[in-house]
Amino acid sequence: MSEKAVVEKNMNGKRLLKYIVVEVGILAVFLMNFFGIEAYYFATVFLGFGICLIYKFFKTEKRLKNIILAMLCAGTSAFLLMNVKGCEIWYTKETPWYYVIKIVLNIWLLLSICLVMKKDMSEKHDNHIMNALVPVISIVSCALYAAFALHITVDYFEYVQFSGVLWDFVLSLLVICVIWMLTNRYLIACIGYSFVAAVFSAVNHFVYEFRGTPIIYNDFTAYKTAQNVLSGYTIKFTGEVMMVLVGFVVLLLCMLFSGKNNLKLNNKPWTISVRIAVVVVGVVSFAKLFHYDFENTDSIYHLSRIAWEPRYGYGEDGVIKTIIETSNCVRLHKPSGYSEEKLYELEKQYQESISENTNQRPKNIIVIMNETWSDLSLLMPLDTNLEYNTFYCSMDKNVIKGNVLTSVWGGGTCNSEYEFLTGNSMWYTPGTFPYQSFINKDIPSLVSTMKSNGYYTTAIHPLTGQNWNREKVYDNLGFDAVRFDEIIENNNLAEYLMRGYLSDEGLYAYIENVTEQSGDQYNFIFAVTIQNHGDYSSENFENSVVCEDADSDELNQYLTLMRESDRALEQLISYYEDKEPTMIVMFGDHMPRFWDSGMKDYTKPYTQSNQMSEKEKIYMTPYFIWKNYGNEAGRYEDTSLNFLGTELLEEAGLDMPVYNRFLAELHEVLPAMNLMGCRDKDGEYQAYDDVSDSIEEQLETYKCLMYDLLHNKKPEEAVFYVK
Repeated sequence: MSEKAVVEKNMNGKRLLKYIVVEVGILAVFLMNFFGIEAYYFATVFLGFGICLIYKFFKTEKRLKNIILAMLCAGTSAFLLMNVKGCEIWYTKETPWYYVIKIVLNIWLLLSICLVMKKDMSEKHDNHIMNALVPVISIVSCALYAAFALHITVDYFEYVQFSGVLWDFVLSLLVICVIWMLTNRYLIACIGYSFVAAVFSAVNHFVYEFRGTPIIYNDFTAYKTAQNVLSGYTIKFTGEVMMVLVGFVVLLLCMLFSGKNNLKLNNKPWTISVRIAVVVVGVVSFAKLFHYDFENTDSIYHLSRIAWEPRYGYGEDGVIKTIIETSNCVRLHKPSGYSEEKLYELEKQYQESISENTNQRPKNIIVIMNETWSDLSLLMPLDTNLEYNTFYCSMDKNVIKGNVLTSVWGGGTCNSEYEFLTGNSMWYTPGTFPYQSFINKDIPSLVSTMKSNGYYTTAIHPLTGQNWNREKVYDNLGFDAVRFDEIIENNNLAEYLMRGYLSDEGLYAYIENVTEQSGDQYNFIFAVTIQNHGDYSSENFENSVVCEDADSDELNQYLTLMRESDRALEQLISYYEDKEPTMIVMFGDHMPRFWDSGMKDYTKPYTQSNQMSEKEKIYMTPYFIWKNYGNEAGRYEDTSLNFLGTELLEEAGLDMPVYNRFLAELHEVLPAMNLMGCRDKDGEYQAYDDVSDSIEEQLETYKCLMYDLLHNKKPEEAVFYVK
């Protein structure tokens, strides 16, 4: 070997060593950030790069490089001093400077990398080992970055397991390799995938902060709703989000400054075979993840569990695998016992058992799904300066009230709406938004039943109809009239705006006007309020209610809104008290989600409890069915949203289809049910695996009915429509 070749070989070895050191340094930084290991370890990484620069700079007389060296050394020294014991009182995670300094130090790290590597790594050389190792190291580094970036921005570390991070690393590695094989450009694969991971990580953070659960597959179909809803929130960039974004920039520039090592595979037969094999392995692997065995009880339970609480899936199976698994939720699986003969037998059974309902039929039936209307005293002590639900608590005549079990918490309003209007349970379609996935044709519902009973049906929501696809869904449900945010301008309701939303008082005033002008027409009105929508940090709103038990402005604002809702409810009931026979039904769609540190984790004792009875509490909201006629004492009973529509029909003395008669019978043995569990006649909330054989048989029949309603282009008329 010639002397020149030996020198070249040694130079290539040094270049490779520098590249490895740089990549390891980057990984070390993000690993330390992920696990909270910072201070001295973090500073040591920077000192290592500082030494490299010192070695390089002392061989040159260029002033600019010496100035940069001095800045680097000063920054590293400052970082070390800040972590000396005794200085922590002014340098903590609670201060914005903590994250500012982190970002600045990352920029210093980037500068070090560029200066160390730019000259050596950009030189042209023919070392095949170097050409092969550089892209391999880059791919592994990007996969590791993605695996940690996907987790670091969401506050659920108590759920994270090594298996979850490993799944994300392996699947990220597979995706990058597949893109590399398809494009024959590893830089495109690395940079493109890292960019997607960084953006997803940031978006997932905002989604989690908004509703308390991370992204699942069905969220990708609800992007329009997300745009509209998030416009009412204050977007806050946390230190973790900034670290992920800065980390992407670090990786990007590091690879761009790594030289011309953009390995391009040749077109030899064996190379093409390898590329095809990698792509096939990737496609088959992901296809396997997309396939789910719905006949396996354990598989169904696992899917329901991660749909109920995606943080479990994120922690155990990783982000990518969990999102893929929840894609199975949008496929309706045919129940094993489903057949047309079974539906015919069911129709015959319930038609023969029809009994006359002697309850008085009201002229007006008004249903109000009140946004985030809930009673937080179920979860925590609330010692307030003013009562916030006085009128609701005082309702004790001609009323049925209690708690209604929902399937969502902190968001997902449309699923509460879906359960009430259709009588279906989210237990059959976990992890989905049926308004986005299944209501794409005309389907029977409470609306069609009301129309069969002679009612004119109206849907009202004082926000855009794009949210949750309501424009199309309301049309498919069969509403005669639909009103969205145009009612504010067309009816001079701007004076009722509160925090930019139409208040409950303003919406009720519009409803009163609708019934007043209807003449002899029988009305069914379904209204969705918006007053209490988060977030609860509006500066142009005076909090009249103050909670002594929690130092939280958000909680105070929420409780003040509850008080305003209670006052509006009193006015509504007072208005209809002496009017024509009227029934008013109201329920909350879900409990609220808070952002501030004092209230952020108020549900943890319930979400992390092993007791089903404790988990149940965060999915309960108030409800009532009130009539302005009769002379009955009020009664208290709990229910769930899928049964509430049937209870309304019974109390109103209306004709019901077979489906609602079945629900009424099921309600007798299961007073309440939601996505993850059900409550038996003894009041015990339990998992579906623990129900008796007779109830399990009824639940299987329930599945068959829901499948027919959602899957068939023309659901069985004799079962779902009033004869």
